[in-house]
Amino acid sequence: MEDWGGVLDGFVDQIKKTVKEHNKGATSVKQSFQAFLHAVDWTEPWLMALMCGHVFLFVFIIATRNHSNCQTFLFFLLLSLIYLSEPLNSFLSTHWQYFSSQAYFDRNGLFISAVFSGPLIIQLFIILVNSLILMTCLMVKVKRAQIRSKAKESKSSEPKSN
Repeated sequence: MEDWGGVLDGFVDQIKKTVKEHNKGATSVKQSFQAFLHAVDWTEPWLMALMCGHVFLFVFIIATRNHSNCQTFLFFLLLSLIYLSEPLNSFLSTHWQYFSSQAYFDRNGLFISAVFSGPLIIQLFIILVNSLILMTCLMVKVKRAQIRSKAKESKSSEPKSN
């Protein structure tokens, strides 16, 4: 077998190196987050539209929380959008001049992960938790119906005494 420990150590070192490259000058996570927030011009129309889209999607997810078919469709749609974020990032990094005042899209995809994929992952998590809650409620209903059915059968099969 291969030495998986060495492969994992190399992978961890590569991640640490990438994080250090992105956090030059920042000494804490809070400072890195604040630097990101201040570096982005949140008044750009396309960013405002993206954020409004996330809010609309969140409201739609909450509004359709009892419709499992709609939630399933949304779940796979959001998964597909996250899967396509890498090619979308490549496309947007070459065409940013047409819609943005700054080149936000780097080759590592940090920006698109933060403003596009991150909120979608949170929304996927909401759909997943809601689906688990609905399944649990359905299992309880089925078990109660099963218990009632068995109780009814046992009452009807008891011998009638005079």
